[in-house]
Amino acid sequence: MISRKLFNSNYLSLSLIILFCLIFSATNTIYVERDYSFYYFTSSLLNDTNLLYENYFSHKGPFYFLFVSVIKSFIGDGIFQYKFIHFLTISLFSITTYFVLYRHTQKKTLSFLIVLALFYFQNTGISIQLFHSTLIILGLFFFDKFSDNNKYIYFFISTLFILLAIFTRIDAIIFLPLLIFQILYSKNRFILFLLFSLICLSVYSFFSEIYGFSFNQFFNHNFVFNFMYAKQDS
Repeated sequence: MISRKLFNSNYLSLSLIILFCLIFSATNTIYVERDYSFYYFTSSLLNDTNLLYENYFSHKGPFYFLFVSVIKSFIGDGIFQYKFIHFLTISLFSITTYFVLYRHTQKKTLSFLIVLALFYFQNTGISIQLFHSTLIILGLFFFDKFSDNNKYIYFFISTLFILLAIFTRIDAIIFLPLLIFQILYSKNRFILFLLFSLICLSVYSFFSEIYGFSFNQFFNHNFVFNFMYAKQDS
């Protein structure tokens, strides 16, 4: 996705984005972002006896828990690590968004300013929102590439990112019809359907095996709870 030439021609914008993310993360974590803190500390507690959904309530998916846990397994645990993973999360979003915008507009300044502007619309749960958005942006980016040249690898990557977004926050399910319509209107719909089904089954089995939850638990915490919460809020 990012060639060396593309990277070299955008090093100044990237440097400014990373500097901005560093300052933003340092100031944002001073006030202790509540959602991020929950993910950070709970990720260390989840194991074979302390199960997600059964022992620890959450109305979101398991992927960000896993992301935080994997990073902590390499860099350890502490105040620096707490701030670093937050910085890494928002940097992934910023760099991904910048390159996707730049590839479509070929305008560095516009792409850079749009990335900065997107932070204005974020609220206190910024880490999970930006991580979630990164996955969706990548899913749609590869969906667009598949629409252009029909290479199965792009459909595979697009489906994987959208499913990971769903297993981060369930509202990403609104993008699933894009994949379904693509399958239905494709000449190779049978192959795409098999590929789609295999990825869905593999992703669900992967997270279910790691965190020990059943389909009913995932459905009740992510679909039912959020539906009832939204209904009560309206």
